[in-house]
Amino acid sequence: MALKYLFMKDSDVNKIVIIRRNMAACEDDIGHLPGDAFDKMYPYFGSILDNIEQFIDRPLLRALVDQEKIEIVPLAFLRGRTLRNCFIIVEEAQNCTIEAMKMILTRVGENSKIVVTGDVNQRDNPVELCGLTDASARFVSEDGFAVVRLYDESDIVRNDKTSKIIELYEQDVSILPKG
Repeated sequence: MALKYLFMKDSDVNKIVIIRRNMAACEDDIGHLPGDAFDKMYPYFGSILDNIEQFIDRPLLRALVDQEKIEIVPLAFLRGRTLRNCFIIVEEAQNCTIEAMKMILTRVGENSKIVVTGDVNQRDNPVELCGLTDASARFVSEDGFAVVRLYDESDIVRNDKTSKIIELYEQDVSILPKG
């Protein structure tokens, strides 16, 4: 959808901004990375960039990044910004605190749209109060906002085996056969 808005002739959107907390999954530390901001952040944004590459090839993706038509923004660098004329995607929002989510949502400027994604069952931090859960509760009944929930393994479209894997991991291990 973000690419559609970016390439649409009559759209006010002139940039895609992808925001994510730069946190490694399962608390694995990848250390310091060489290169420019894109190179340093690429490992954290790989999932969304993989999805973008389903629609455009890597050279065009890199060209759009170089032309600042796609901007990758670590959460830590967002404070004080106003994102105008942007399609904003917040990735892995389940790792945001309530304060971080409020900061992100209040960066949205004129003619911008924001999509916040995450799975509260895949949190990588011990935050008691999840910003995604909190925002979902606050905005579910507000005009101009929508909350979309995927409820079960049939909503997963990565691979037909992924749904089965999730189902198996959600089973009580004590009922599984021994040996």
